Amino acid sequence: MGLCPFHADHDHPNFTVYPGTMQEQGHYYCFACKTYGTVIDWVQNTQHLSYAKALQYLQQATNLPVPAAASGRDLGDIWGEWQIPRRWITAYQAVWPHLTLHATHWAELVDRGLDPATIEIHGFRSVPLERTGWFAKLQETAETFHGIPGFSWKDDGHFHGPAGFLIPVRNRSADIIAAQIHPDNSDLGKYLWWSTSDPLQYPGGASSGSPPHWAWPSNAPYHDVDELWITEGPLKAIIAAETLQVPVLGVAGIGRYNAVLSALQETQARRVIVAFDADTQTEP
Repeated sequence: MGLCPFHADHDHPNFTVYPGTMQEQGHYYCFACKTYGTVIDWVQNTQHLSYAKALQYLQQATNLPVPAAASGRDLGDIWGEWQIPRRWITAYQAVWPHLTLHATHWAELVDRGLDPATIEIHGFRSVPLERTGWFAKLQETAETFHGIPGFSWKDDGHFHGPAGFLIPVRNRSADIIAAQIHPDNSDLGKYLWWSTSDPLQYPGGASSGSPPHWAWPSNAPYHDVDELWITEGPLKAIIAAETLQVPVLGVAGIGRYNAVLSALQETQARRVIVAFDADTQTEP
């Protein structure tokens, strides 16, 4: 563990690098500022390069080939199937049908302007009251929860996170690749990324990072992108997509804007509208 280069980490080392294995991609994580990333994110952030340029930089530095899945039209998708392990997607596909949406959370989403059909289509769920035994429940469809954000090996697959509703974060193909939690306890914040709370205490856990969310209108999903709106956060993106009837990319703040640039390279949208909150005017 060392000093984090992404914040003023002068006295208390918080930065850890987890080596990759044959099954998992290596990554770094700061327990203080919550910065997460892979070697590609590192090159992008330290060398100030786009995703495509970062791949070229690594290829030249290591003399290793660019992965086939990262070539062509997927080159700009930093949270595509090459970046997210396929078994993350498989695990979430197995878990989601076993989750429900509590009535209080359903009512809260309706109050935000979403109708019942739209709520179900987008896949909102509640954090379950029963936290243990998930691996046993899903043995036929989930190989293991090792390294799956939101779970650990504790108690045969412990489901982490405070009480609240889950907002699924999807890639452009609509696969769930992460989730945010809107906690019932507002003192915890408005939104939390669904991750294993402490990978040192709960071995086999992982951080979900902060991937962008592709939100599509429920009546016209997954079409070619001619106009793309960009806003902050998955929930805002879903509400905006349904209101405007256009695809909306929800990103986790200005610090993840490299994900926006990569998405634009992939989609080649003709018109892009940025619709972030003006927080600097009200919360300088």
